[in-house]
Amino acid sequence: MIMCEECKCSISISDSSCGNGCECCNSDKTTKQLSCADRIKESLSSLNEELTKVMDNPNHDDYFDDPALSIDNYTLTVVCLSYGGPSSYLEIKHKDGDIGSVTYRFSDWFDTATLPVFDSEPAYEYARSIVEGL
Repeated sequence: MIMCEECKCSISISDSSCGNGCECCNSDKTTKQLSCADRIKESLSSLNEELTKVMDNPNHDDYFDDPALSIDNYTLTVVCLSYGGPSSYLEIKHKDGDIGSVTYRFSDWFDTATLPVFDSEPAYEYARSIVEGL
């Protein structure tokens, strides 16, 4: 017996995977290698199909297959720092004066990128001052 390289299950020497039906040994290897950016459109499409079924059900308020695991309510304050080409923003997610996250968004025409802003950065302190002033 040896260990499965994927999940460390015990397997015989002649096997290449454990065959126990575990996700790591039976999943599509190409999906495991794709980034979230590569998979997001397919994931949204799948969610939209699922939500169509939920919303088409006249009893969808009681529907047991509702995909929402939780619903969190935050305020999103968007601070425009520049506009045109390129534009930049700070997106501050907060609730009751407490900051949940700060994101820096940089956009140029049809392209956009975001980075998290950490509490050790001046942009975070700036965001905190804005939230405190609201």
